[in-house]
Amino acid sequence: MLIEYLSSLIFLLIVFTVTQGYGLFTKKIIFKKYEFNISEIGFLGFFSLFFLSIFIHFFAALSFITNSVIIFLGIFFFIYFFYSNLRKNFKYLFIIIIFLSILCIAIEYHSDYFWYHLPYINYLNKYKIIFGVTNLNDFFGYGHGWLDIISLFTLPLYDNNFSIIVTIIFISYYLYNLFYIYKNIQDSTLKIFTILSGIFFFFQYPLIKDYGAEIQTNLIYIIIFINIYLFTYNLENNRDRNFTIILLLIIFSFILRLNSIIFLPLVFLFFLRYFVFSLNYIKKNKIIISFFIFSILILFLKNLIISGCFAYPIYFTCFDEFSWSTGISQAYERYLMLSAQSKGYLLYMVYEIGYESIYKFYLFSENKLFLSPKHYLYPSFQWVEYWIKYEHDKARLLNIIILLLITLFLCKLFYYKKLRSSFNYNIITRNKWLLLFFFLPIISYLYLLPQGRYGGFGILFVFVAFITSLLINNFKTNERYVLLSILFISIIYFSVKNLNNINYSSIYENYPIEDYKYIYTKEYDDNLLLNLKKTIIEGKPNYCNNIKGLCSSEYRESCIKNIKINKSYIFIESNKKICSDVIKKYFFF
Repeated sequence: MLIEYLSSLIFLLIVFTVTQGYGLFTKKIIFKKYEFNISEIGFLGFFSLFFLSIFIHFFAALSFITNSVIIFLGIFFFIYFFYSNLRKNFKYLFIIIIFLSILCIAIEYHSDYFWYHLPYINYLNKYKIIFGVTNLNDFFGYGHGWLDIISLFTLPLYDNNFSIIVTIIFISYYLYNLFYIYKNIQDSTLKIFTILSGIFFFFQYPLIKDYGAEIQTNLIYIIIFINIYLFTYNLENNRDRNFTIILLLIIFSFILRLNSIIFLPLVFLFFLRYFVFSLNYIKKNKIIISFFIFSILILFLKNLIISGCFAYPIYFTCFDEFSWSTGISQAYERYLMLSAQSKGYLLYMVYEIGYESIYKFYLFSENKLFLSPKHYLYPSFQWVEYWIKYEHDKARLLNIIILLLITLFLCKLFYYKKLRSSFNYNIITRNKWLLLFFFLPIISYLYLLPQGRYGGFGILFVFVAFITSLLINNFKTNERYVLLSILFISIIYFSVKNLNNINYSSIYENYPIEDYKYIYTKEYDDNLLLNLKKTIIEGKPNYCNNIKGLCSSEYRESCIKNIKINKSYIFIESNKKICSDVIKKYFFF
């Protein structure tokens, strides 16, 4: 275990140097007008790696050789651009990275990792972009920007075994950003908010199994709030710089998860409120805007190639005309399924209808009591009853509110002045726009996608924590000690949870060992072989796990009309109508 822990530390330092390297390079070329702190350079580095991953994958697989060249260049950029202010601040970030490396000893993979995260990474590592690859597994089409990034860290010796811990560096940047703001910005409300944001992370995300492809958007939303606050009150005397970071993080959140659509009310109101400023910014920063637009365009192109949709499964962005397209009908069925699932549909099936597992959906669809996703969703709001009764996220959402209320109570309890009984009206009027900006996404979250892990945790936290920060409005010595004490307790909680979950087995043993008697192959044109996974346990999804070649569930075999090569690119042609029926019946396959 010690050797693997040291190996994971080396891997984390590789990720750090590479993200810093590409962040510094991109800043030097495109963002040279603005000064960024070390965490912002890290976020820019991750953004740049996404751009690089997508662009290169149009022409080549992200193989060991390709990735090694990319990593080497990132390390070279890091050494070349590593100037004095980064060296000075590195010690704080290094301490954070070393502390968070405790997560590596409690390694546990996200529940979706072997379902479609790892198969998607394996596809990127073995093949250049495949037309219609979502016909093998339509979960590939969800716009997994984070998986596109971490696929670049499939390296010799490591393979993809350490992919999940790339997130530790992302979180290190998040925590350093909070530390930087607390240390350098003399605004009591923002200081309180940064401490609360640290407490939120350590209590809400103590184990690495929650670090799939969702935690990033929740944390980015918090950093977006901080920069909008800095921008609104011009606390750094450089609104253009803050606006640049806001733009970067908003676009990055949509790249990482299409679910960030629940942030749209904030985005719309913010740019409407500062419309004139936005126009002037565009005029002054044409290169930056062009970079952002080009990044969005290649994302849309990639989505169109792999699924036939600009944004699968938003069905009205899909096309039936392409032979490789999943098709409008299948996208519509998946859209209904996911919308219903986010609103408690599968839990309704288990608790109201009495099925022992959500994986029995295919039996439920044949039951006389069957209520389709469409009829579950419509008429509108009939799903609310079941969401309130059964949704697992309710407890975690409620915990956020309770934690902040306890924090507020303790601060006021230990505050040496008389406890206030009324809220200062001037605080509301002064911050009315920010309160409106960050309240409306709560409505879009509850209506569109009421699952906390896809951004809801961040949305609720930001609004309630902002109000809490305003209520603790005189940042006196006693309050600072109370807040820092709670932060310290949250760090202890985080540490104990990981130490209690030490995984003594090898990280390499956590990968499932394939029993190839459950796999059969089917040959298509040009000697292309498709691995098909048979049913092993009735009702369980057929994971492709760590199978390196083209792989799919046997249930989806009928979705595929043909697989062929045209001008060195693989095309997977679909049986659109048949596959729509497969989605209806076998939701998880």
